[in-house]
Amino acid sequence: MPNEIHVGPSGPYHAPAAAVGGEASAEVWLCRCGQSQNKPFCDGSHRAAGFADPGTCAAAEVAELTEVAALEVRPAPNGPLLVSGGVEVRDASGAVVFRGAKAALCRCGQSATKPFCDGTHRKVGFQAP
Repeated sequence: MPNEIHVGPSGPYHAPAAAVGGEASAEVWLCRCGQSQNKPFCDGSHRAAGFADPGTCAAAEVAELTEVAALEVRPAPNGPLLVSGGVEVRDASGAVVFRGAKAALCRCGQSATKPFCDGTHRKVGFQAP
């Protein structure tokens, strides 16, 4: 069974279980608006910031997973959330929009290909550990 990451409409990513920065957790809520003061975790800042994104994805990339390990989330310095371990990304409707060994998820809130990173964090000067 693949690991899951759910994209909330205008809200955070939700992973039922993941190791974030090497620290295992039963459940995590990860910032995708870029405004949290507790990055990579969500602190609810998306509400005050007016972050609006339907949590959908036009293009799906669904591959067969040959191996599944524990979900690991590694925040790239000033960049995306790098997820690995065999992951299935589900949009706000519950549809699988990605299945693969690894993915780069936007955490600056500015990508044109949300929930995936398109490199916009470099253009907007996103800062996060």
